Amino acid sequence: MALSEETKKKVQENLNKKLQEKGRTLICPACGNGNFILADGFASDSLQDQVGGGLVIGGPSIPEIVLVCGHCGYVMKFSAGILGLLPEKIEKKDVEQKDDTK
Repeated sequence: MALSEETKKKVQENLNKKLQEKGRTLICPACGNGNFILADGFASDSLQDQVGGGLVIGGPSIPEIVLVCGHCGYVMKFSAGILGLLPEKIEKKDVEQKDDTK
């Protein structure tokens, strides 16, 4: 599924804000170009608890946005969570379970 125009705008705004906070600009580390293309979807790197372990479907992962250098194709990934692009967590209230056995 492609990113909506609203999501693309939010990605650009949030990434620019984070970079400005750090006094940085996006420059390709491979070729020095400053023109990047936003990939039309999110990526996700899976996390493993050991090297050489098998891939766990549905296991923990890091959702990311992907930028591709428009000159050389170098790929950069940024955490969607750090950029404020993930849905807010819904805090579940503690529910007391009643013991129906009497």
